[in-house]
Amino acid sequence: MWDAFPIHHNDLAVRAKAPNHQTQIYGPERQSPYFSSLLVPIHRLPVEMLTEIFLFSIYCHAHPPSRLMRVCRSWSSVILAMPNIRANVRLSTWTEPEKLQFLLNRSGASLLNVEIDTAVDYYEVERRPIKFSGLAVAAKEAKRWRNLTIMSFPPKEDIDAYPTLETPSFTFDGPMNALESFSIKNPCENGAVFDQLLDIVGRSSHSELRNMELMSSNVFHHFSQPQFASIFRRLIIFRVGARDMHFEADILPYFERLETLEACGLRLPSYPPDRDLPVVRTLKHIKLKAASIQWMMGREFPLVTECEIIWPRQIEAFRMGMSLPVCTSFTYNGRKPYLLSHANLPQLTSLTVGNAVWDSRRGSEELIGPRVEPMGSFVRQYIGLKTLHLDSLCHSDSIITILSSTPSLEELMLTVTRPNALGRKFFTALMASTSEASDRPNWSVSLCPNLQTLGIRYRRWIRESETDNVTCILPHIVNSRKRTSTPLRSLRIWMSLDDVEGTEMCEHTHGRNEGQGEVFGPRGVPSTTAEFEPPSDDL
Repeated sequence: MWDAFPIHHNDLAVRAKAPNHQTQIYGPERQSPYFSSLLVPIHRLPVEMLTEIFLFSIYCHAHPPSRLMRVCRSWSSVILAMPNIRANVRLSTWTEPEKLQFLLNRSGASLLNVEIDTAVDYYEVERRPIKFSGLAVAAKEAKRWRNLTIMSFPPKEDIDAYPTLETPSFTFDGPMNALESFSIKNPCENGAVFDQLLDIVGRSSHSELRNMELMSSNVFHHFSQPQFASIFRRLIIFRVGARDMHFEADILPYFERLETLEACGLRLPSYPPDRDLPVVRTLKHIKLKAASIQWMMGREFPLVTECEIIWPRQIEAFRMGMSLPVCTSFTYNGRKPYLLSHANLPQLTSLTVGNAVWDSRRGSEELIGPRVEPMGSFVRQYIGLKTLHLDSLCHSDSIITILSSTPSLEELMLTVTRPNALGRKFFTALMASTSEASDRPNWSVSLCPNLQTLGIRYRRWIRESETDNVTCILPHIVNSRKRTSTPLRSLRIWMSLDDVEGTEMCEHTHGRNEGQGEVFGPRGVPSTTAEFEPPSDDL
């Protein structure tokens, strides 16, 4: 093709001189580092792409913006042009006050997102400016703080209200009327400066405060005083962790808009059922751990869709009953699960029950209830249940009683101590069977006919002195249910609590004949089973 275009003699002359021109162009590159840096690929990236890279580096890898700004002028200009970076301030022990003041000046009057974590570099031996001097500079702009997160605060012996040569003066310029979220992630020691900060937060208007997280008992005790009641009124999300709480906090009457409540170790006074609590009408998500539940009893929560109660205080208060008319997911872990029969859960589709007992008789009694309190009402209201996760040591008959009343169940997850804990009777009940009297066999399942996902998590696997009489039944469950209209899609076992992935049994039965399957022996080695034996008595 190129033969159709003859080369002129002038073109040949230009090509002959081209190497000399390249030498003249790229010669300075080899002589000057400045010209060499201009050819680095990152300088050819668009500003928008470079901005995304900086955001990923700052937020995902915790690289300080000031360190990136010291690379070159172009990087500094890009970072200073990012409004989100200017609004985010991270304060540590050795934050340099001059550079922090520079960023605060460039941010103008915009609101700030402040994170205080003085423990991250507290023990660095490199000599730097005065400790916490950067925090003292940021304290003067406290009225501009919009989101405040405290990971750790300076110890009391290192900081106080009286300035010295080694300690800067602290004056939090308030009030913090622009504060939208306030979070303390870890316990903090009380001190003059820390109490000053809490007082500034507590005496602000709280007109914009929507999110609060208090993982420190002393801080929660500070804000639970009556003079700080307005701090709870407009909250949407409230999380509190007070494991060593030794007082009762009368705070529930102050919540007027709360939608999410997560509490650990929270102690509340006893509220009579006729006491008006506005929080009952606004809550949508409840998560309580080792907390008081008496305030929930005898009341109706019209908006709650998810509820989780872990090892509650005042378990017998369940007998008073509570109503969650739109709740679809409920989790309970603690003593006497049968008391849940007093709760009204008409729309429940997902139930998780755990009970840490190590005796089958006692576990069955706490799951089903004593003979004087039959389980009838408990199982009748769960007739529409789709998902059941059960972690309780009990007899097979107790689980069969519950599963017999949940025909719509599609997912079942069991946590047991060892493979032989439930016995062959239970697993045989999950198999499909047919009537030999009819000419055309019709396979059906009496227990959980709509089950599609079955998971079994063992706390430990089989020991050397034990025999496995149960695992060989699992492939037969899969094969028999293949003949029904709703075969199992997944049957997974976890051999220990440390087993993350588990073993999928449905995959091991593909292509095998009826009555055979691949199972796992005492050491987890695959082996082919013999013909299925009739079930024996429960172990």
